[in-house]
Amino acid sequence: MLVAGKGPFYGGLFLATPWVLWRLWLLLAPERHRRDWRFALPLVALATAFFYGGAAFARAVVLPRMLPRMVAAATRGLPMMLMVDAMTARVVKSMIACGLAFELPVVVVFLAIISCGSAGRGAATTSPRPPPSAPPSP
Repeated sequence: MLVAGKGPFYGGLFLATPWVLWRLWLLLAPERHRRDWRFALPLVALATAFFYGGAAFARAVVLPRMLPRMVAAATRGLPMMLMVDAMTARVVKSMIACGLAFELPVVVVFLAIISCGSAGRGAATTSPRPPPSAPPSP
């Protein structure tokens, strides 16, 4: 895909993040209890804000350190114009990766809400039965 086509695609991806997260919640909603619906809007809003915050972090902190190294590592002798497509892809991928990494706290809260990792469930958390006691000797 050309660089001119990647800009609108990734821009649309960033703008569609709230809708995608809401549709993901609706996919999981039929399995949830009525009381879990009160967490839907705050979780989607937080996940969206964290995603945008991660992308902004990548733009402000990661990219200024990454781009000089990418330019230095470029093959000598080739015009930089040929490298724009690959550099754009790496920049956008790093922004998406940082955005997804910043969403991990929201994922942990969501899993805690749905009791996915609670200590009271699962076979690994049950205590083993004590061995049967020997009958009393007469």
